[in-house]
Amino acid sequence: MLLASQAFSQYNNKSLKSSTFQTEKWNMLGRDGMENLNTYESEYFNKVFTETRKDFDFTGKKIGFITGNNTRVKTSKKEYFELERIRLSKGQPGNGGSIIEFNEEEKAKNGGYDAAILYWFKVIPKKKDLMEILSQ
Repeated sequence: MLLASQAFSQYNNKSLKSSTFQTEKWNMLGRDGMENLNTYESEYFNKVFTETRKDFDFTGKKIGFITGNNTRVKTSKKEYFELERIRLSKGQPGNGGSIIEFNEEEKAKNGGYDAAILYWFKVIPKKKDLMEILSQ
């Protein structure tokens, strides 16, 4: 799996021409209180999860964020990107994670989430457990 820091670095190197634009784009990640991803966040996750998302497109999707092994805590995209910024600023790998997609029936039960990004897990929980966490 491609680490978030590697993906963003590749994304910046391949897609952006000026460091000012890179900084502006990076500063738009996790800044609004909306549950649906903004354009920059969608672009970021489409790149980070290029190898694992198959045909899933993050554009405008409602994404749940869950972290931890035993505690399984629902977080927010703001918290995800704050941690991402801290880790990358220290030269550490990004959060990375796994994406779990939900079908229409599952979305109806989990609060309307199209997918969940699980980060800092050693063992991925069962899908039904994730849906329960998201619906709370």
